[in-house]
This record gives sequence, C-alpha cells and structure tokens, in this order.
Amino acid sequence: MQPLWVELLFFALSIIKAKQLIGKQTEGIKLDLSVMEDIMKLGLPYTIQRVSFICIGMVMARIIAGFGPTGIGVQKNWSTN
Repeated sequence: MQPLWVELLFFALSIIKAKQLIGKQTEGIKLDLSVMEDIMKLGLPYTIQRVSFICIGMVMARIIAGFGPTGIGVQKNWSTN
C-alpha cells in the first residue's frame, strides 16, 4: 500500500498537467459577451422553473413522509405515472 503523500503528489501533478493541457487548447478563444447574455436570457427562466419544482417536490416529500411508508409509496407510484 502506498503512503498518502505519494498519492497526494501524483494528484497534484495530474492537476498541474491538466491545467497545462487545457491552457493550450483555449489559447486564442475569445468570448462574445452578447452571445453569453442571450444564452443566459434563454436559460434563466427554465432554471428558475426547475429549481422551484424541485423545492416544491422536496417540501411535498417532507409532508408526505409524516404519513409513513404508505404515504411515501403512494407518492412514488403517483409520480411515475
């Protein structure tokens, strides 16, 4: 079994090598801020909707968990149909 310091050394070296490779691949790429703004405008409403649905689902799951395993089973069966 290798000592922990050997594993940490190889981990650090792999991170350094990955940064060098990524740096070579991204040279000369310029970001167009107007395109990024358009992407954000398109993606933000969908993201807000998904996050709100997930939060509502978690709240519902906590409420239904109070009814015990039967309530959880009914909720799981209902949500898969």
